[in-house]
Amino acid sequence: MTAARRRWWSWTHTWSSLICTIFALLLCLTGLPLIFHDELGPNPALETGTDRGVRASVDAMIAQALAERPGAQVHLVERIAKKAAFLREAIRVTGAPGIVHLSEIGDIVEKWSGGVDCVTARALAPLHQLIGFAEPLVKRGAKALFLKGQDVEAELTESTKYWKIEPKLYSSRTGGQGWIVAIDCIERHN
Repeated sequence: MTAARRRWWSWTHTWSSLICTIFALLLCLTGLPLIFHDELGPNPALETGTDRGVRASVDAMIAQALAERPGAQVHLVERIAKKAAFLREAIRVTGAPGIVHLSEIGDIVEKWSGGVDCVTARALAPLHQLIGFAEPLVKRGAKALFLKGQDVEAELTESTKYWKIEPKLYSSRTGGQGWIVAIDCIERHN
């Protein structure tokens, strides 16, 4: 192959790749709002109820709790420094009332001395482990709200092997198979 032919193929490959990349980028950017339209939409406050048909949003619950308690703060626990830095910047930019703790959840719960109204977690651990993390705080009066997916029934069954709980389930506002598990009282099985 001659040098001129190689240059032509290189030029053709470069420009055709660039055109395909721009098309794929536009497809991704314009498709994201369609994929996440539920999460980007309005977020009304949670309606009370114990019916499994009630749809709930943890964001709405937190916003409602902060609105009802002027001066309250949200404490975020993150063990990865980059994620903690991102959360701190998000709090700074939005002016949200929050503090980020760079720590393992198990370590900070054991040392926590302040009051807590609510404990929540998403995609952290199986439910029986989350209950273990939350137990000391729930015993002091906090409410636990855990986001769980379609396997919530299996996780609740597994959890009852270790814990005495009376969970309330709320269908997640984000749709799909998501559930919010609300727990007010936790006791260990003997």
